[in-house]
Amino acid sequence: SGNELNNKSVKIDIINEEIQKLISYNFDEKEPEFDSIKTDKPLLIIWKSVDLKLQKIPESNHGTFLNSEVYLILNIKSPEEKYAHIWTGRKSSKEKISYISFKVLQLDHKLENNCVILYESERKESELFKSYFKFFTILRDRIEEVQKSFDDQQYKARLFHVHSSGANIHSRQISINKKNIDSGDVYMLDTGVKVFIYIGKGSNSFEKFHLSCMVEKIKEVRQNKAIIISIDESCELNEHDLKNKNEFEEFLTKFEENIQETEEQNKIDNNYRKMMKLSDENGKLELTDVEYKKESLVSQDSFLIDRGDAIIIWIGKEASKKEKKFAKFYANKYISKENRNGLSVIIVNEGKLSSELDKCFK
Repeated sequence: SGNELNNKSVKIDIINEEIQKLISYNFDEKEPEFDSIKTDKPLLIIWKSVDLKLQKIPESNHGTFLNSEVYLILNIKSPEEKYAHIWTGRKSSKEKISYISFKVLQLDHKLENNCVILYESERKESELFKSYFKFFTILRDRIEEVQKSFDDQQYKARLFHVHSSGANIHSRQISINKKNIDSGDVYMLDTGVKVFIYIGKGSNSFEKFHLSCMVEKIKEVRQNKAIIISIDESCELNEHDLKNKNEFEEFLTKFEENIQETEEQNKIDNNYRKMMKLSDENGKLELTDVEYKKESLVSQDSFLIDRGDAIIIWIGKEASKKEKKFAKFYANKYISKENRNGLSVIIVNEGKLSSELDKCFK
């Protein structure tokens, strides 16, 4: 697996390597991408790593993420409220993770250590992160939106699943397999010349609208040459509709892929609760269990809180430099040791983002 920091095969020596790199990292090193950042008005910027350099993502592509990449996202809501996120795709490399992990710390340093830092994992994103995007899409493959080759025999078919979660609409590329189709959502099978739209009888209007936007974009890119075929499960099918449905199922069989991952394999125990203190008061960093309650938090130390759906790193105002610097790496160590893979990690400085902290003790 490419994403070694979020994989069960993570070894502690990898964490130690990252700690050694961090020790030698120069926060004052100049990063041109950060020079033009203005904090006096709302701003959303997204970068990804390209040959270990930051590349800014155009606004038109905000909300679309490749699961082979690692992204750095800066959201400035006000001069007092700044959020820096790292989004890690499941197929991303250790090298990209390391590079962007350093860059988020450098960005925070540039912004006078006033950012709330959140580490997002694919399909375990925080509600705050997802709220930035009207439409949120995860792609399995790099897509070259070229107009000349979509009807080529070498075009790789792709299946997309669109579903809603609260106020957010999500779409992601999934394995082409009949078992991945159900009646609760909507789907798009893109075969190049033909694009099949499958509307489950349990889907809602928001999902259908998102899918229509995806279709319009495909039509625009392909100069209206793509043939759009719609199959609505809630409507009585006539002879023509049945023919379309049969063709859709034939394509599913023709391009069938093994199901790479299931929801069951990636469920998180939301009832899990654990709290640990990271302290160097005895001369070396030690992570020890403490009672799971808000009163255990003290300003002199850092804390790791496993609240079930996320890991919260709480940094006390009087915590030492070592406690601040290495808290994330102790969180990685804990996640790998306890098999808590896939959890988002949120770094909260004392007095910041109290809403995330409050969720720990409800």
